[in-house]
This record gives sequence, structure tokens and C-alpha cells, in this order.
Amino acid sequence: MKFTFKHTAENTNKITEFFKEILPDTRTFDGNVSAQLYKNDQADNALVLLEVWETPACFDRYISWRKEIGDFDRLGSMLTDTPAITMLSEEA
Repeated sequence: MKFTFKHTAENTNKITEFFKEILPDTRTFDGNVSAQLYKNDQADNALVLLEVWETPACFDRYISWRKEIGDFDRLGSMLTDTPAITMLSEEA
């Protein structure tokens, strides 16, 4: 999964701290293989989150949990647009 988050310059540190807070739980969530946040060097005020999950069902359970505890609302309040989400699958 690839998530691209656009935000204002004023929220860069706030969003980075948010992910520092939540990514340890993401990485230990059942079925997570990896989760890493990157700065998009080709776009101002954009971050990219890459996550690898064992199965789509594991990811779905994770997303449901994040919605239930309110993390999507917290993140959404810091963004300037809806996150772009790209589903990826390994080919080689």
C-alpha cells in the first residue's frame, strides 16, 4: 500500500510526530510486514507511507481499527486533500 499525504508546511512536524506515535503499533499489528514514512523530494509538503501486509484481510482489519480509535480523523485534520492510495502487489 502506498499512501500520499499532502499538507501545509505548518503541519509537517505535526504529521511527522503523528506517524512517529502510531507507526510502532502499525508495525506490530497482526499481518503487518513493514511500514515506513518517507518525504516526497519531488513535491512540496507531501509525505509517502509505504506499508506491506501479509493479506488484504489483515490490512482491512487494521484500517477498521484505526477508524474506530479515531486516528483517521486526527490525520485528516492535518491534510489539505484526501490521501492518494495505491494498492501494490509484488511481481518479482
